[in-house]
Amino acid sequence: MDETPRYYPVFLDLRDRRCVVLGTGAIAAGKVAGLREAGADVVHLARPYREGDLEGARLAIDATGDPGSQAATRRAADRAGTLLNVVDVPRSCDWIAPAVLRRGALQVAVSTSGESPMLAADVRDRVARGHGEEWAEFTALLGKLRRRLRSRGVPLDVQREAHRRLMCSDVRSLLRAGQTDAAGARVRAVERSASMPTGPPQVGEVVLAGAGAGAASLRTARAGGRGGPPLRLSHDVADGDQPAPHHTAPAGVG
Repeated sequence: MDETPRYYPVFLDLRDRRCVVLGTGAIAAGKVAGLREAGADVVHLARPYREGDLEGARLAIDATGDPGSQAATRRAADRAGTLLNVVDVPRSCDWIAPAVLRRGALQVAVSTSGESPMLAADVRDRVARGHGEEWAEFTALLGKLRRRLRSRGVPLDVQREAHRRLMCSDVRSLLRAGQTDAAGARVRAVERSASMPTGPPQVGEVVLAGAGAGAASLRTARAGGRGGPPLRLSHDVADGDQPAPHHTAPAGVG
């Protein structure tokens, strides 16, 4: 029977939250650095667990490698309701750390539920090869655009279309080449088109002038392009420099 836990993937906001790291060495130092980068209030105790160490802690990591400390930390975490990770002991963990790719606000987390951390790291590295540093600025541009469109009440389907256009554009290539101004111009162009008011087709004018009736095929046009509704036009004959009368008809959006 498969006893591998079905972990629930989640990103935690630990800003100003007390987080405790127990232990010394490179692993403990890496955990401390990562938590501080996330804005946590980190307490690093370079020793095994002692009574009261987890008081008020939202999250804790035992990186001591000491079975006695690990067991005591587990009991204390249960009493305090602290989310605990015991390094390399999945059965004692409330949560496990994934392999993470960071590109600014864009974070891609990969986990094998503890089965093979090396595989998780390999998948992370494969994703990284297709997502360079330009994705950090690209993500920031998309975030700013989303907030501006939402603040103006642009419908969600129009927002999705703007997102699709940018994903299919050359903005990331421009950012990769250092052409940030050109990339910004592309985003602004998409934003302008997404911000245009929508509604029923406007009425336009079509004027045909000539000395004869012309071919019959010239008398019908498609307002909406191929597959659009037919636009019926009648021809007018003008003599000399006299202006021909004109007809007003609905014009589709091109």
